[in-house]
Amino acid sequence: MKKFTKLLVCSFLTLCFGISASAQQDSATVTFQVDMNNVTAAFTTPEVNGTFNNWCGNCWAMSDSDGDNIWDVSGKVLKNTAHEFKFAADNWTIQESLFSGSSCTVTNSGYTNRTLNVSGDTTLGVVCWESCSPCGGAPSAYNVTFQVDMNGVSGFTTPEVNGEFNGWCGNCWAMSDADGDNVWDFTTLLAPGSYEFKFSADNWNIQESLDSSLSCVLTTIDSLGNVFVNREVEVIASDLTLDVVPWNGCASAVVPGCTDATANNYDPAATTDDGSCMYDVT
Repeated sequence: MKKFTKLLVCSFLTLCFGISASAQQDSATVTFQVDMNNVTAAFTTPEVNGTFNNWCGNCWAMSDSDGDNIWDVSGKVLKNTAHEFKFAADNWTIQESLFSGSSCTVTNSGYTNRTLNVSGDTTLGVVCWESCSPCGGAPSAYNVTFQVDMNGVSGFTTPEVNGEFNGWCGNCWAMSDADGDNVWDFTTLLAPGSYEFKFSADNWNIQESLDSSLSCVLTTIDSLGNVFVNREVEVIASDLTLDVVPWNGCASAVVPGCTDATANNYDPAATTDDGSCMYDVT
């Protein structure tokens, strides 16, 4: 019975942790560290989730022995293998919202995670939650708000933003229209840099067909001679709200007039109210 029990335990460890004797030889011990001092959301215990532990939730729970709110955990990962991971807390109650285009992340199918590839035992540097850098430095990403006017466009449910920053992922960056005016928006964090993008809807069911003569587009030709016409956004060193643009067009010209639909002289073409609205006297 003792031998049988021992075999069961060994089999359980192999199945649950996926670490065979040969895998152990090909593995390295990695120590992960995250600074939680800037996190405003409530949490109890941070954790590391990644391809190396099947995004398991709190199975790689972190600890903070000296109480400085910098948490760490060590675990085995396969050497010389491309891994993805991120920090979360309390079994995915909160998780990092990482931005594409930074030095420590990769974006696949619309999901942006940290990257890891080690050749031996490693202690990773302390990073701030949702950052590639230690806390206290300059921001490594900025809020960018995209806006598109869908008035006049039919046959869609939900617009989306697709671009180099999210791997042209389809509907992973779905937009919203809180006030129901058919002007849709989406805000995300982006690292400084220039990115090509365009608007589409319903997971590429429809997409913009941009004219290369427009002032707001960039035309590129790949090595096979394929021509791509996309919008471009440049993130420098501050938050950015892009102008509202019409589907397939550049920023609309300012049209002054009465924008109050209850006024006698309401002008549906007006984009900014000039104070000219007139009403019946009651």
